[in-house]
Amino acid sequence: MILEMRDICKDYPMGKGVAHILKNVNLDVEEGEYLAIMGPSGSGKTTLMNLIGCLDVPTSGSYLLGGRDVTTCNNKQLAEVRNKELGFVFQSFNLLPKLTALENVALPLLYGGVKKAERLERARAARALASYQTTGMRQNIVQHGGVTFIEDCYNASPDSMKAALQILHDRQPGPGGRRIAVLGDMLELGAASEPGHRQTGKWAADAADLLVAYGPLSAAMAEAARQKGLQTIHCQAAEEVVEYLRQNVRPGDVVLAKASHAMKLDDVLKQLYAALPNA
Repeated sequence: MILEMRDICKDYPMGKGVAHILKNVNLDVEEGEYLAIMGPSGSGKTTLMNLIGCLDVPTSGSYLLGGRDVTTCNNKQLAEVRNKELGFVFQSFNLLPKLTALENVALPLLYGGVKKAERLERARAARALASYQTTGMRQNIVQHGGVTFIEDCYNASPDSMKAALQILHDRQPGPGGRRIAVLGDMLELGAASEPGHRQTGKWAADAADLLVAYGPLSAAMAEAARQKGLQTIHCQAAEEVVEYLRQNVRPGDVVLAKASHAMKLDDVLKQLYAALPNA
């Protein structure tokens, strides 16, 4: 249990009386659970959120956050809890105009004591992931033959590759399943092709259980992944990709397919779907 609230009350003095905003609220939140707090204006939603976020303390009741009773914390301890245990998404952006977009993303890590180089690296990764997710129309998730396919066959820069591989890493395969990255040439790189493909191979080694590299430029990607211990297959032609996957994917697998649009990886997937059983 991530969050446990028992008999939470919150009162505010109002003139000579007392306003009872929250009365004996009980709330449990499990790990990984998504929750919406809804109600009419004045029902106490903001007050409850302030208590959950440790921005305020209840008048009475107990609140366990990760097993810790935060109602016993002083202001300094509550500030540490907010810094290390909680995340806030505001209705307005709350950006500092004197900072760049990247510096704004990295700023909360400064208060967490993260060193500058790591702050900027993590901020770049978060920005790439946000950019990837905001183009969700290009990302298509297909269930076929018991296999989950994550399709993104329209663009392939190193940043978007890294973000896509993070999504693959975070996706839980079914029983006995694996995370498989099918990555094609990043034709947009031009002269920077080899370093970009090598870096993507290293990222793939951290995110996937198997890499299928597709195209002549992706040989560097396959080599870098193999050097980090990842099982890797390098295919020159689309037919090789289709045949290898047809013989080796199994129910429970999660397959990420990503490449430049010119690599026609979407056509490869259509051929594969036609060759796989429907259930």
